Amino acid sequence: MNKQGYSASDIVFLLGAGATVDAGMPTIKDLTQCIRERLPYLKDVNGKKGFEKLFDTLAGIDPDVNNNYERFFEYLQLITRATGDREKHLFTVSLSADLLDRAGHLPYVIGDLVKEIFYELQDLPSQDYLFYLDDFIPAQERLKVFTLNYDLCVENACINKGISLTTGFGDAWQPDLFSIPERGINLYKLHGSLTWITDKNWKIREMPTIQKNRTCEIVLGPGSKLQSDDPFVTLFCEFHKAMQSAKVCVVIGYGYQDTHVNTVFERSKVNIVDVNIKHADILNKTNKQY
Repeated sequence: MNKQGYSASDIVFLLGAGATVDAGMPTIKDLTQCIRERLPYLKDVNGKKGFEKLFDTLAGIDPDVNNNYERFFEYLQLITRATGDREKHLFTVSLSADLLDRAGHLPYVIGDLVKEIFYELQDLPSQDYLFYLDDFIPAQERLKVFTLNYDLCVENACINKGISLTTGFGDAWQPDLFSIPERGINLYKLHGSLTWITDKNWKIREMPTIQKNRTCEIVLGPGSKLQSDDPFVTLFCEFHKAMQSAKVCVVIGYGYQDTHVNTVFERSKVNIVDVNIKHADILNKTNKQY
């Protein structure tokens, strides 16, 4: 496939976890297994362990939990709702009191565990395979690349290739940077980044490098991935607008597990070109092409 005949607004990219596997990043399955391996050592704020028992119990009920940590998060959210002050009178959750206790505490500490794993993976050597994006950048325009990943693979590839790139951050969040008239890539990190931190004024900023001693801003479950503040609101709006105007969306490594992303696809007329033919059945259900 080439970009001949397409303008910058006609073709966009959506990258999921599978798009960065060759750069050393884990698949969803690999990350899930890594999380499970570390759960026995994870402590809640009171120093109590035992989260692996909760994972194994839910995986015994739904084997998909073993391959997708987001499925695990969905059950945590469901348990939290079903055991609320009012909801507990309507629903019965057949888990022991100890497991319910673990389910209540895990959301507060699981994020740090996932971030720790990604921090370690950033030290792996990056591959040059993402250089292909350069072939799709129009001569004097900007290619729109949306990603659900937190890593810096696209940023590093652009630096190595000398490609102009913006994530919408200057000294602060400046979404007008996406409109600069220069050949390059606009990278929209819909779920955050390992280099994003919240400053003392509660504003999200992008650091030049990963700050391992600072909590990064990434969207993890359990809970909605559709955030209600900036930069996330603006980024998602940009995704929605792009899907309404684009002719083709090239999808790489996305598993179609995010409802808010799928809804945008379903309500657009964009043709989806998915490099992973395994998802053809999903695309056909939404009357898309691949």
